[in-house]
Amino acid sequence: MYSGTNLVSLYSPNGIRLLEESESSGGGFVHTKLLSIFSKQSTPTSCGIQSLALAIGAGKPVIGCKKYMDVDILREGRANQVMDRTDNELPNGMALYQLNSLAESFSFRCSTYFAAESSVNEFRRIGKLSLSKAPPSCCIVNYDMIVAGQDTGNVGLPSHFSPLAAYHNQRTPSW
Repeated sequence: MYSGTNLVSLYSPNGIRLLEESESSGGGFVHTKLLSIFSKQSTPTSCGIQSLALAIGAGKPVIGCKKYMDVDILREGRANQVMDRTDNELPNGMALYQLNSLAESFSFRCSTYFAAESSVNEFRRIGKLSLSKAPPSCCIVNYDMIVAGQDTGNVGLPSHFSPLAAYHNQRTPSW
């Protein structure tokens, strides 16, 4: 969760307060199903696939799986088909168009918006719209971790995918 110029961990006391404030004040939106199943990616470069796995888990049940994970998608081979790979390895992650194609292979309708062709207000509108639907749709955000003030870890790849799980009207990024 982003708060002004400081990132706030969702599970910190301040993050929990902001989430509760967002839910109760009508000043934001929360995808409670997505938050309830959230889990981190299994490899440093599978954030796109894990974001999709969370979107699948939050939207429709997958037969035989209690929780759908990036490793399940990799095991099925769909990512290999989209990325023209045979080894289930993602040394450099994946591009936005590849994630879009992978999502479409699961029968998701996808729309892609680029920051350079849009505005902060458009991002806010799309985020609020996706979270305010009943049931909520899933908005996967691709962003630069360095710009957001996050550590890229030992991977060194600044691009990151993450599903949008909450929106707070007064605490949204203004980049």
